[in-house]
Amino acid sequence: MKYSDDFIKNMEMTEERIGFGKNFDCKKRIIDISGRQAAFYFISTMSSDAVIGDLIYRYQHPCCNPGVTVSIETFAAGFVPYGDISLSDDPDNVALFILSGVSALIIEGYNRAILTDTRSVPVRSI
Repeated sequence: MKYSDDFIKNMEMTEERIGFGKNFDCKKRIIDISGRQAAFYFISTMSSDAVIGDLIYRYQHPCCNPGVTVSIETFAAGFVPYGDISLSDDPDNVALFILSGVSALIIEGYNRAILTDTRSVPVRSI
């Protein structure tokens, strides 16, 4: 099954696949992007706090978001400030990426998720 324009259904499909509520590392932030609800998913222990904070700030800040009339391709290309991004309409694929440390943004009215590589690898010494 693919994502649709139904925001709640898209969230439910994603949360079922990633074990949201059972997996304590899996986090969700509900944010507002130009009057649209959005769900931002990430794995807290695999993501950079600075990058996650910056993304959430940018998505919500009025001068950093495009309004409600652009396509998801335009939004991802122009307003996601990190280079490694992709779009997916497959909840299984999105869940695999989230559980691999990639963040996912599901926006009300869009039938695809924006995947952004926000992984952080801890530095260790010998």
